[in-house]
Amino acid sequence: FTPRIMGNTACCGNCSELCSELVSELRCGAPEKELTRSIRKLFELTDVDGDGLISLDDFVLMGLHQTKLHAGPQKPRNRHEEEKVKEAFVQRFAHEIDASFQAAPYYKYKEYLLRCVDQLHPGDIKAQSVTLNGVLIDATIAHDRIMVDKALHAVEAPRLPTILTAKGPKDAVDAKDEAWPQKVIRV
Repeated sequence: FTPRIMGNTACCGNCSELCSELVSELRCGAPEKELTRSIRKLFELTDVDGDGLISLDDFVLMGLHQTKLHAGPQKPRNRHEEEKVKEAFVQRFAHEIDASFQAAPYYKYKEYLLRCVDQLHPGDIKAQSVTLNGVLIDATIAHDRIMVDKALHAVEAPRLPTILTAKGPKDAVDAKDEAWPQKVIRV
């Protein structure tokens, strides 16, 4: 993403609207640039569908995957637990980003992230940057997992039955008879 400069005003490449956040990003100092770089990358990772906005679905999906990443053995184990986690992120989106659940452009998401890190480390840009870098690492892993999940669900390839998918010994035998060769020739 490279902003265009028109006269003394920066405009984003995605629209013709003036983007005041780009002007401030272009003029900020080194610690602020690091913070801004992290926020921009987090925005790009969280924008799972790539439409240039953080939708409720993007936010909830990223939140769920980051929760699973950190929860370890306590991660949501069933659909009910996952729904509770999703609902928490729906509420957070409503309270922190947009109460009407409208997809958020970069500047709104940036404001949200800056509020979050400022609550943790008031006025300490270096600590805020370190925190965001940690979140960025988690978001990168979560984003990769989301993309793998999407790829696996996009491919509807037939799968061979296995002993793990059989419901009992009879199913395993029936599945074996249908999908596997009757005789294995050893070489």
